[in-house]
Amino acid sequence: MLNSLTCVVVGDQKLRCASCEQRVIRALTALPGARSVRASVSRQHIDVLFDPDHLGETTIIERLHLLGYQVETQTAGHDEGAG
Repeated sequence: MLNSLTCVVVGDQKLRCASCEQRVIRALTALPGARSVRASVSRQHIDVLFDPDHLGETTIIERLHLLGYQVETQTAGHDEGAG
């Protein structure tokens, strides 16, 4: 099963443009276990679908911190379409 994590950007550094979105998407999809990443400038949300056997929420959040983003998380739990 895959897990879903939504991160809301809350710090001073915001997602400001499509280039910011792409930077976040590239950085997170490079993590082993990441299956799908979406970033939204308008909502300041980063949505990650990941395999918890290979990737944890802490690693995702740490990667976002390395990129300069402070986030709060909303765990959506398991996604039934895994496979």
